[in-house]
Amino acid sequence: MRRPNNRRPQPGGASAGTTALAIAIGGVVAGVVAVNVAMRLGHRLDATGVTVPADPFAVVLQVAVGDLPWPASGTLILAVAGLVLLLLVLLVGAALFRSGRGRTRVDRAAAFMGRGTDIQALTRRSAAQTAKC
Repeated sequence: MRRPNNRRPQPGGASAGTTALAIAIGGVVAGVVAVNVAMRLGHRLDATGVTVPADPFAVVLQVAVGDLPWPASGTLILAVAGLVLLLLVLLVGAALFRSGRGRTRVDRAAAFMGRGTDIQALTRRSAAQTAKC
């Protein structure tokens, strides 16, 4: 029979629900910012003369209901921003992958282990001297 997992979460650690909520809020904020930047830059680049509201949420809502026209260059702006974001995520992921390669689980704990005279009796030289005696 399989034993239940008795591990408890660390104190102060974020639960899965909290993490999911933070990701969702971050996604909404990123979406609102992306739409606003694309709308403002797009209308400026296309010189449409459309006045974009100052309220970022009003911009998103007006685009959603069709009251505010989407500029032609807005799609290109979003595509370039998405590509830059994807490349950034890939670079950070590759850097994290490379930094952890070649390390063992013990390497993280090495900073808390003994050094010098603390482990002198455990070295190869000390063991060889003890074996001679």
